Amino acid sequence: MPSRASGALDDPFLSELSCLLASSSNINALEFLTDASLMVPGITASFKVYVLTTTGNEKGSNSVVISRP
Repeated sequence: MPSRASGALDDPFLSELSCLLASSSNINALEFLTDASLMVPGITASFKVYVLTTTGNEKGSNSVVISRP
């Protein structure tokens, strides 16, 4: 996956800088656990969650920045 040149969290969505971490049809799940992109202590990654609604629309969450201790 290419790195984001500016690193700004408000950069527009660029599909070439994105990857799918998981897919689930469990609409009752309130959490998702992963260590994707966080393999090394001290590393930071930003994530967004996208869902497809029952009407076929796509909705995205706010960006969340996670740092591995």
